Order: sequence, then C-alpha cells, then structure tokens
Amino acid sequence: MTPELCFFDVDETLITVKSMLSFQSFYYQFLKDKGLEPEEGFIRFEDFKQSFELLSRTLPREEVNRAYYRSFEGRSVELVEAACEAWFEWAQTEYGNDLWQPDGMDLLRDYQQQGSRIFLVSGSFKELLAPLAQQLGVTGVIATELVRNGDNYTGDIIGQPCIGEGKASRIREYCEAREVSLSDCCAVGDHISDSAMLEVVGRGHVIAGNAELEALALERQWLIHGEHRSTMSSAINM
Repeated sequence: MTPELCFFDVDETLITVKSMLSFQSFYYQFLKDKGLEPEEGFIRFEDFKQSFELLSRTLPREEVNRAYYRSFEGRSVELVEAACEAWFEWAQTEYGNDLWQPDGMDLLRDYQQQGSRIFLVSGSFKELLAPLAQQLGVTGVIATELVRNGDNYTGDIIGQPCIGEGKASRIREYCEAREVSLSDCCAVGDHISDSAMLEVVGRGHVIAGNAELEALALERQWLIHGEHRSTMSSAINM
C-alpha cells in the first residue's frame, strides 16, 4: 500500500552534509565577501565551531540546537535568505553528485512516483531548506521556525526544537490537523535521534550508518537501506 504522506529527515538521509554547520561556515564567507562582519562577534567560523562543539559535550541535544540559533540574533532576514539560496547553489557546485545520499534519494523518488506526498523534517531552519525543497519538488517542509523582530531574527525559535521527539510531535500534529492516519504514513531517517518519528508512523525506513538505529530497526522490523556501517551517534547531530 502506498503511504499517503512520507516524512524524510534531511542531513545524511537525503544530503551528505550537515546543513546547519555547513551553512554557518558558508555564511561567514558570504559576509566577508560583502565586507560585513558576523553579528555574534566570532571573527572566524572556526571560533564559532570550537565554542559550539564545547556546548555539544555539556548540554542536551535540544539545548545545543537552541544555542545554534542564538547566533542568529540580529541577523537580517533578507541577508540570511539570500545566503541560503547562495549556499545551496554553492553546495551543488562544490559537491556535485556527492551532495546527494543515494539510498535516501532513491526512496524519495520511488515514493514520489507512487504518488505519496513528501515532507522534509529537520532540525535545520525553513529558510535553509527552501531551495532544497523546491529542487526536490516535495510537498512541504516541517522544520525549525525562527522568531523575527521586524527585519531581523531574534535568536529564538518557535516552539520546541524539531529534533528527536520534536519531529514526532510535529508529524503527529500535522496529521491530526488534516485527519490523516499515522498508520498510512512512512518516515525515513539515518540517526538514532530519528527513532521517535519512525515509531509514530506505519512504516519506517532507515538509511544505514548508525549502529544504534540499525539495531532498533531490526527489533522494529524497519527496512534498512544501504551498506551497514557500525558507527555510533555523532556528537553533533542537530
């Protein structure tokens, strides 16, 4: 039976890069090219990354996600949106076909051909995923929404982070509001943090590469796609 809705994680499920960190690095260069400086005071991306990695070792994942977005305080919405478009163009040129996770992309195209409506679900922010969503021709994006104050971001997010249980909650809310049965949906993820959203739908798919999630997939009888690699959770998975 063809799922009515399919929910796809993004990083390492459909693309091979960590979109949030990749964008942050790109954004610093984007500002430099325009003769501007980062709003949060870090002069180099490496300084931001070092600070961020320290937080990732001491805070829960949800707080790490919030900490990332605090760096957006004061950023121009217009400038960030332009940087998001430029980042996606750069990523396609920089990585070429290696940008795409082949197993995840095969699943996405297969479900599109079957007539399922596809949604991207990610802890990344909507503006960053918009160019990707447009290129893939998906139905919609369920992701982090940033609070705005006029023409700038405040550094806060709306609601809970869209990671872990946050993904599952948003999928439940979306389906309930449209009277879609969760049992008629599927989800695709690559990391143990995606297990919550895989649990709430009728069919789960796992992109191989995370030992914890693969072990759970065997218990839950979720389909595993790709080469099995015994890797454990990344310290930074937002």
